[in-house]
Amino acid sequence: MKPSILFCFIGLGAALNLVPSRPTKKFELNLTWDTKAPDGVERQQALINGQFPGPPLVVDEGDDVEVTVNNFLPYNTTMHWHGIECADSILINGKGRVRCLDPAYLTSLTPPPLTYLLQGMNYTAKGCLPVRNTFAQTTFAQHNYTAIPPSMFDQCKATESTEEVIKVNPLEGWALSLNNGARYSVLVQLNKTPGNYLLTAANSGINQKVAGYSTFSYVNGDPSVVGKPSIDYGGNSLSTDVVVLDETTIKPLIPSRPSEQADQTYLLSVGRIEKAWKWSLNGDHSYGMSMESEKPMLWDPQSQADSNLVIATNNDTWVDIVFAVSGEAKNIQPGHPIHKHSNRVYVLGVGTGQFNWTSVAEAQQEIPEMFNLVDPPMRDTFTTLPALEAPSWMAVRYHVQNPGAFFLHCHIDPHLTGGMALAILDGIDAWPRIPPQYGPKGHWGKAGQIENTIDIDVRDGYQG
Repeated sequence: MKPSILFCFIGLGAALNLVPSRPTKKFELNLTWDTKAPDGVERQQALINGQFPGPPLVVDEGDDVEVTVNNFLPYNTTMHWHGIECADSILINGKGRVRCLDPAYLTSLTPPPLTYLLQGMNYTAKGCLPVRNTFAQTTFAQHNYTAIPPSMFDQCKATESTEEVIKVNPLEGWALSLNNGARYSVLVQLNKTPGNYLLTAANSGINQKVAGYSTFSYVNGDPSVVGKPSIDYGGNSLSTDVVVLDETTIKPLIPSRPSEQADQTYLLSVGRIEKAWKWSLNGDHSYGMSMESEKPMLWDPQSQADSNLVIATNNDTWVDIVFAVSGEAKNIQPGHPIHKHSNRVYVLGVGTGQFNWTSVAEAQQEIPEMFNLVDPPMRDTFTTLPALEAPSWMAVRYHVQNPGAFFLHCHIDPHLTGGMALAILDGIDAWPRIPPQYGPKGHWGKAGQIENTIDIDVRDGYQG
């Protein structure tokens, strides 16, 4: 090798070593309680840095990010970061609106096989099931209907309306189901006559008929050119050739395959229990709001490992969770958008009817066509099938590789506050060291909010 070339390589290596690292991007979020009117009606609400929605946190791939959250709310709260890419992918440049339609018309949007669920009643002016509909309120107990403000269901007011992301092989579709907690990135091929095209967001569930619209407009397009929508106000396809995205066909761009076998299986019975507002992810055990005042499981996971409200696992194992959603003629359930904190799951299969097996492996022996262990979708928010006249089930599998205390819950807020949640203690055999400031002798212990804390050595952190 010539000396000049050798010196060039040495100089290049030295230059690369001198490239400065990017500074940490820092954000400060102040949570406050004040009066705002995001939908035109003033009300008390939580704000982030004085606004709702909160400010965008813009970062680049590879950045180190530090976020400080200051809670000035009149109550405790939790900030949860979804593992998503936050790129601006909402392709809307028009003004949104919600129209208030005639209740009889809203009722006509219900597919004929489901009209019996209306019990001979029309939807209300807000498109809601009538409050006296037993499918909406259940027959668990008597209700004081006079205590419900009419404006909650019957008075309509026009308002403006406005997936977790893992790189996947693109699929073509004209419509898709966007469940609570989900996010999709969409590419639109601009191959139509320049003009205005309608974007429709409709609630396709039985509980409420309501839709919002926006306009996707070409720059310098012909305003007389107006595209035809693919779905109606009730979320029903307007023609037989409408392509609705099938979530079960979503495949990771980089092939990823789950383990052939699971080391552990949790069979969860999902549904209402005892009262109309009380929900559970595990039989008769409800994760009530009072759990928030309990000693954090992060401090002493072993003491909670056998709880009916806990999924406890060992590190580097594979875990199956089967959600069995109860359903019958008098007790229907919507699809539940289940969100798992920490890492994604593989959605192995979904079906209707009772899940009469003790494991996925056992079920595969009888119904192999219902499972995909080759290239299943990977999600951190996944929605069960509705249980209308019969039960439904969903099976997921995940790899334990991030030890810690996490949460599994329904993303429909009344279901979550009603107790539809479980704690996940992943990698309980390889529990992480807790920084002293977050342990019993840190802020929480000093605040006196937790009694009977365990005695630990916090000189260099807490090892549970």
